[in-house]
Amino acid sequence: MLALLLLATVAVAQYQYPTTCESPRLNKCLTDVFGDGEYGLGVSTDTATLQRILKDYTILNNWFLSQWGRDDGIDTIVKNCNGLTNLYHCLGGPVCFSMKNMLQDQGISKEDAYAVRGVLAEYGFNCGAGLGTMLSGNIKCIQNAISSSQDYLKGCTATYLNNVLHDEPRACSYANQLALCYMTPFHLSECRTEQDSDTWWACNSQREFVAPQFGYCYNEMACTEQPLGAFLEQHHTVNADGSHTLRLPDLVQKSEKEGFKTVRGKEFTIRL
Repeated sequence: MLALLLLATVAVAQYQYPTTCESPRLNKCLTDVFGDGEYGLGVSTDTATLQRILKDYTILNNWFLSQWGRDDGIDTIVKNCNGLTNLYHCLGGPVCFSMKNMLQDQGISKEDAYAVRGVLAEYGFNCGAGLGTMLSGNIKCIQNAISSSQDYLKGCTATYLNNVLHDEPRACSYANQLALCYMTPFHLSECRTEQDSDTWWACNSQREFVAPQFGYCYNEMACTEQPLGAFLEQHHTVNADGSHTLRLPDLVQKSEKEGFKTVRGKEFTIRL
């Protein structure tokens, strides 16, 4: 037994992670995991789309939102979490997700690279500690909140990314807005007994999304009721028919003539 343990230890010690991200291997792994193969998630059958997964954050972000919003217990969630595990295993290491690879080899912008890394970090949490929180509460409540407000949640993310692009010195303020924006549907959902854990889950998932680019903002993102109450006063209305109108945070725009200006956030009407 000791000999076997020593052999295993030597094997682990001798294993070396790949130091470069080889395009053929990357493309094969993306196709195997996210394509329509036997173990694929079926994100797309289009090769060009699959090859953009680590370049355009919206592909995975939109896909995972649709999957986490499905009302089938944990089956779909576990399948997608296994898919992410298979991707990391297939690639053999983290080099393909490094900033160096994304900026130099894949040729995408800093902002796009951080957004992709943010989605991967967010769903790393959602497949880890976040999944435990979902299972300890009412998973259907989270799924219903997501399925009812997917476009709004996408808007929360897009608004944050736009605002930090144009006004990076205030990144932590926009990160806090993102957390509050994301928490809103879960706070308003009808599963009152799980409300606190659901909003905690939503807030912490966004902490993970922000962390790859602005790790110093992590603790400034307040996952508590007090700032959320103030946010709701300005961004939420209950309609006569029982639906909710939610308004995104204001959008920052920058022009050479006017400097910074803000545009009122888009409104969404949802039913929870």
